[in-house]
Amino acid sequence: MKINNKDINIEDLVKNDLHTNLHNKINNNIYLNNQEITILKQYDFDPYKYQDINKLIFDIEDYIVNNSEYELEDLEDVLNNLQEFNYYKNTNK
Repeated sequence: MKINNKDINIEDLVKNDLHTNLHNKINNNIYLNNQEITILKQYDFDPYKYQDINKLIFDIEDYIVNNSEYELEDLEDVLNNLQEFNYYKNTNK
C-alpha cells in the first residue's frame, strides 16, 4: 500500500507495534513492555533485580517524591501502569 507516495507494509507496522507493547515477564509478578523497561533504565532502575512488584512500586514512588522538582511524567506513567497491574492481578476482589 502507498501512503504519501511511500510503500508501506501494514504487517511490518503491526509487528513493530505488538513487540513494543507486549508485556514480558520480568520476575515473579512483574510484567513490563519494552518501552517501560527502557524508561526505568533511564532512571537507573534495573527491573530484573526486583523480585517483588511492591518493592519496585515503592522505589519508583520514593524516587518521584525525592525528585519532584523534575518533570517525570514518563516514570509516573510506568508507575501508574504497575499500580494498576498490581491491583488487578494481586488484589482479592
